[in-house]
Amino acid sequence: MQSPVLERLVGGAVLLALLLLLALVIGPREGVRMPDDGGAEAPRAQDAPAFSRGANPSPTVTSAAAAAKAATYSGLWAVQIGSFSARANADHLSDWCREQGFGVQVLAPPEGEQALYRVRVGPYESRDDARSAMAELALLGRSGFVSDWQE
Repeated sequence: MQSPVLERLVGGAVLLALLLLLALVIGPREGVRMPDDGGAEAPRAQDAPAFSRGANPSPTVTSAAAAAKAATYSGLWAVQIGSFSARANADHLSDWCREQGFGVQVLAPPEGEQALYRVRVGPYESRDDARSAMAELALLGRSGFVSDWQE
């Protein structure tokens, strides 16, 4: 009978080898920024020109009622990462997004409805681009979901 310590070491080595094989099979995905040694690399956002890095110093506020009235879909996509009853919280998150290099939009609540300010990252030309941005945000500790872009 082998010692329990040796059995655990062998089991750990096998598990580590399987995880390494899985990581090699999955590999990095196109458009997803992997963390580097210093963590200094800026995310690659695929923003439309109106929301390019540094071009939008303050959040864009759009009335959700006005956006709902626009019957035509713009064909652009976004990642919604927050919904806040306090405007200051939405502004704080939009500032964080801008610091990370993302374009950001804050949707104001429609009149007569509960005040929820929605924070959206984008716009992106395809749903896959928005999903890649969602993965980048997840690496940075933020969760969200893909939705259509409203102007």
